[in-house]
Amino acid sequence: VDHQGISFNTYDWDFAPYLLKLKRRIERNIYPPPAFTHLGIGGNNVIRFRITRDGKLIGPEILGHEGEKALVETSKQAVEVSAPFWPLPDDFPRDYLEVTARFYYVVHESS
Repeated sequence: VDHQGISFNTYDWDFAPYLLKLKRRIERNIYPPPAFTHLGIGGNNVIRFRITRDGKLIGPEILGHEGEKALVETSKQAVEVSAPFWPLPDDFPRDYLEVTARFYYVVHESS
């Protein structure tokens, strides 16, 4: 299941509230280089990371990218500065939450 670019290793829990908070926090920390926007450079990349029961970050690991490779570092930094995350619920069924996230960088032309 891919929820707007983010997928988890398990959905056997009430994941929706955590997913929404996680997505918002990471999005607030994405700062692509201004030159990329002005030059119309885009791309996408996939990063996997783990969140421990107490909210600590393990990773991230780059799984792939298309387009400008420099945007991979933008995505990686957004994940890293967003940590630590919230502790996982007591009834979480695994030792960690594995997150696979696709970051899209799309340049919109101004009219």
